[in-house]
Amino acid sequence: MQLKWIKDLLALAQTRSFSRAAEARHITQSALSRRIQALEAWAGVALVDRSNHPLSITEAGMVLCEQGQTALTMLLDIRSAMQQLHGGGGSTIRVVAGHSLSLTCAPRLLSRFCQDHPAFKTRVVAANVNDSVAMLYDGQADLMVGYYHPQVPTLLDPDNFHSLRLYSESLIPLCAPAPDGAALHPIVRGSREPVPYLAYSPGTFFGRVASVILRQQNRQVNLENRYEGEMAMLLMSMAADRHGVAWLPESLASRHLAEGRLVRAADGWDAPMEVRAYCAAGNGSPALQALWQWLEGRSGATGAW
Repeated sequence: MQLKWIKDLLALAQTRSFSRAAEARHITQSALSRRIQALEAWAGVALVDRSNHPLSITEAGMVLCEQGQTALTMLLDIRSAMQQLHGGGGSTIRVVAGHSLSLTCAPRLLSRFCQDHPAFKTRVVAANVNDSVAMLYDGQADLMVGYYHPQVPTLLDPDNFHSLRLYSESLIPLCAPAPDGAALHPIVRGSREPVPYLAYSPGTFFGRVASVILRQQNRQVNLENRYEGEMAMLLMSMAADRHGVAWLPESLASRHLAEGRLVRAADGWDAPMEVRAYCAAGNGSPALQALWQWLEGRSGATGAW
């Protein structure tokens, strides 16, 4: 049993739609469906009648909604009380960051913050964008660090969540070098020569950003899918091993670029992005407030991290 499953069922009971409930919960429809199925497996009974349109909640499901809401409120109150006893409101800041940023921005950012504020501690979890948003929305994280692109928005209501731009970087096309140091798999606009492509899985944030780039370029390149994965780290390793071209965040690939293991496959095919911090407007944790003020004093400058 996970508390978020109860919240999923409550959203489904309110909207009577998997798509609208998934949007409200900031997760994909398939993820919501899997979580409802997991809740039904835990309960041992059907909670949703999917034969109707709009769907309906079964009698057992309504009982779980009513009692689950009460239990959920009580458990969250207990957690708050324990945190008050442990540290007067929580001296530990729970941070969720994208997988790439959990290796680049987050460690540097939090290390420097803790040097200036040694009384506070941080705990970092790496997660994809959908799970990161859900954790922030559910109160399982105090701060989220993630990428932002205007055409691939993060579904956080600005009335309920604060956003702060930390710095900018780009998603850039990289591949292994040829013996002469040039790109082994160059992207040449208008060429029909196949270019081996290391793609992100559909629905991932970087995959959606890469699709924006290709649409803007009118797909003036013959990309031939050779591999597909969710993690930028994995695609970077594949690119360095000479398997093809991958669009990678600059900060993640900086060491490979400096060491000559990766080179640009083309100029003019970058996707500018921002690295942003997010927090809930109602989170009054003194530790989070101290971190947010510290971030505000350094936002906008890459060198500050």
